[in-house]
Amino acid sequence: MPKNKMPRRVWVLRLTSFLGYLSPSQQWGSAYGLYYAVIGVMAFPASFLAGVLWQGIGTWDGFGEGAPFMLGACTAILAALLLMLHPAFKNERAVENEVMERGEPI
Repeated sequence: MPKNKMPRRVWVLRLTSFLGYLSPSQQWGSAYGLYYAVIGVMAFPASFLAGVLWQGIGTWDGFGEGAPFMLGACTAILAALLLMLHPAFKNERAVENEVMERGEPI
């Protein structure tokens, strides 16, 4: 694997570390529970929308195989931009230092 590419697992771990930083330590369980509940609840509508965009519904033929991937790319870019606007993300080095002081892995 090239040095500049991190596996997906590392990005998920960084996001969940960021989630732990944003929530008070007394509410970590609730924060992680809500995070994974939202992911689980949104999995079905996302898959359904991808199927409709790809194959269509009823007499409509859909946009083809590229549509779900283009929608995914656009929403990922939008999410990354919104995350970068968050005040805590702007000082990421401070976040990493505070997490390391707590003794948690990054």
